[in-house]
Amino acid sequence: MSGLISRLRRKTRHAQQLKKINFNDCRPALLPQALLSSTYWRLFSRGQWRKLFNFTRAEVSRFLGSENCGGRPYFLSVEPVNYCNLKCPLCSIGYLPSRDTLDFGLYKRMLEQLGPYVARMELYKRGEPLLHPQIIPMLELAASYGIETTVATNLNVLPAGGARALAKSGVNVLIVSLDGATQETYQKYRVGGRLETVLENTRELARARKELGRKTPFILMQYVVFRHNEHELDEAVKLARDCGADQLMFKPAFIPDDKKEMEAWAPLNREFVPGSGHIVEDGSCAWPWGGLNVFADATVSLCYVDEKCRWPLKDMLDSGFRDWNGALERAARRAIISRETGNCGACGDAPCGACRAFGRTNFWI
Repeated sequence: MSGLISRLRRKTRHAQQLKKINFNDCRPALLPQALLSSTYWRLFSRGQWRKLFNFTRAEVSRFLGSENCGGRPYFLSVEPVNYCNLKCPLCSIGYLPSRDTLDFGLYKRMLEQLGPYVARMELYKRGEPLLHPQIIPMLELAASYGIETTVATNLNVLPAGGARALAKSGVNVLIVSLDGATQETYQKYRVGGRLETVLENTRELARARKELGRKTPFILMQYVVFRHNEHELDEAVKLARDCGADQLMFKPAFIPDDKKEMEAWAPLNREFVPGSGHIVEDGSCAWPWGGLNVFADATVSLCYVDEKCRWPLKDMLDSGFRDWNGALERAARRAIISRETGNCGACGDAPCGACRAFGRTNFWI
């Protein structure tokens, strides 16, 4: 394992990227990587002028430290379902009072309002998104608006139509949970899951993508590093490569701040422990200016980590997502600005004022 860590260090420049291994060169090398990955460049190169203008207005508002945002949300985190086929021990699903499936009609109306402005959308949160009976139409609809989509899945199931339907859906990135290189290790966290099913479904998806002549979805296998699986990192690299994944990412686990839980789950290798100095934080948060969360029960929240919806945006659906500068949104932006300047004062009771995930949950855009 030490050899793997050394290779990762040599391959990357930033600590935040330390845990990624690419198997395929999926991007052209004609332009610098920083430019190719820029949201501005992607929107410009596609001629998505309304999205580009909206993104610029929102980012300028954030850069200037304004509590009023000049743009509309450009990133959505949408929860198709809040239930799952597995029983992972640290998952937040356990406290949810009901099993909910996001209404497709509501999803369609939401995109009618926000689709022209949204650059990127995650279709996953607390449940297994591929369990939604209309997940393929949801992805196809997002693609029709030119929205880049990401789905994270345990891939123990495939949607109706199988791997081929998923490959044709227009989804840009598929994050597949690996978390073990043997069934014995894998099932310690992915309780109820079958590793060989994950690998076979990944192989099917890679084959379908090739047969269709498509470059998407980009298959990113994600390995959350725990104490019980940190000895299988090298084996995981081989598994991910052999089943057709484009990239493997080793990710630190978010473990409750509890001594017993830390002793049970936290890896001994400090490279994969949040707060060890190797996990880089942004020192900021863009959510109040650009992001919205829509849960399976139709609740809308401003914050990515507000899974219990302490700060719901009750007027957002009724206003057709137009009221983007309400009292709650402005209070959140003020708290972020205060934290960035080190002048938080009494902002602890405000949204974002005492967030423990500050600087660590910015969206992938």
